[in-house]
Amino acid sequence: MNWQDPREHRRQHLDTLLHRLQRQEAVDREDVALLSDLTPEEARTWRDAWPRLPVETRRQVCAWLCELLDEDARHSFFEIGRIAVEDEDPQVRAAALRLLAIEDTEARTVVTLLIRHLWDEDEGVRAQAAEGLALYVLMGMVDRLPRKLFRRAVAALLHVLHEAPPTAPVWSNALKAVSYTDLDHLKDLLEFAYYQGDPRLRAASLIAMGRTLNPEWHRYILADLQHTQPQVRAAAAEAAGFAEIKEALDDLLYLLTDAVREVRMAAAWAVSEISDDEAHLDVLEQAWMQAEDDEERAAMEDALSNLQFRLMRQELNLLDLALKEGLDEPPQLDFRDEDEPRGSNGEHPA
Repeated sequence: MNWQDPREHRRQHLDTLLHRLQRQEAVDREDVALLSDLTPEEARTWRDAWPRLPVETRRQVCAWLCELLDEDARHSFFEIGRIAVEDEDPQVRAAALRLLAIEDTEARTVVTLLIRHLWDEDEGVRAQAAEGLALYVLMGMVDRLPRKLFRRAVAALLHVLHEAPPTAPVWSNALKAVSYTDLDHLKDLLEFAYYQGDPRLRAASLIAMGRTLNPEWHRYILADLQHTQPQVRAAAAEAAGFAEIKEALDDLLYLLTDAVREVRMAAAWAVSEISDDEAHLDVLEQAWMQAEDDEERAAMEDALSNLQFRLMRQELNLLDLALKEGLDEPPQLDFRDEDEPRGSNGEHPA
């Protein structure tokens, strides 16, 4: 067998992928994973060819890349994101911002692009830019972002909150992004959005309240777990989980049987963030078995995995404490060795 330089092997596969896309031949999601970690030379090739690909092809590639990134954050589609963010199609630009908005090694470039697209001509792109900036605001609050860059991001979001109509999606996402901060007038913004009578704004304000981690807002969140609007119930569930409001647990368990899928999914994750009761693993497994589609089933699996991890970490902490204090009888650990939910017969689901 002849040895081949891995870099040359990769280049050949990338060339083949590009040619197949240009000829609109069949390509699947795993093929486009090759676009992770493009070298500068590879990026130049794709930058030249990208505008000439059919728009539906560009949209599909970006959608697949977003899915891959959601499943494995070790991917880096920074270079292809920088190419796609200049696309003439707003759907492609919005997806490109999603690809860019988890990069911390290129924070200055990404924040600059996100700020610029807060004023994109397309409403969906503007909303995605504001959503993307939330991560960098949070990074700034924990000193993982240069202060000057942090202040630029917050100033741009505040400009949106001042200039954009509150009914615009970009306004809601800007509110959720700045809720990580300790702005003096954040309370006024949250109350303004909450009392507008618009379910979308109320939902945004609830998520923002949860992100503040301020107990002052717990009563708003708890009350809206039983709201008539499913969008508001789901937002309240998300907020309760983020803020780890123990008093919400009973209502969240009830919401696992809600008629609306998005509410059930939000409630499941919130339970996994709040509960310290192993019995709730069985409750989430039951919710998994009753899921109506693959997306809900995946959400329930994520919630189960999260609760299993938290319970295991809790038991390890107890054991460590017992060992440090020299207790005669350390707590007994009961680790499950399953990585997936079990069916009612104790076996892994098919």
